[in-house]
Amino acid sequence: MCSEQDPIDCHRSILLAPELERLGVAASHIRHPDGELETQGALDQRLLKRYSLDQPGLFPQDRSPSKRIAAARKEQEQRIAYVRPASGSERRETA
Repeated sequence: MCSEQDPIDCHRSILLAPELERLGVAASHIRHPDGELETQGALDQRLLKRYSLDQPGLFPQDRSPSKRIAAARKEQEQRIAYVRPASGSERRETA
């Protein structure tokens, strides 16, 4: 379980749940604070809206729902990913 208020901000909904669904395991996410369940499909629809990918594009390569969902997940992955500080800017902690 994650501590994020919104499952859309959790790495599990972006990285793990889609793979589980691909394997035939239905994934649902607990929305905080109301405790309601959200399916991976509903979460993907919110991702599409967040990144303005909810409408098919003009070009054939932009029309595929699966490609648009993959693009939205990639955008979200970049947004929530941990980024290691550049070397030289890392602080050492003393005990």
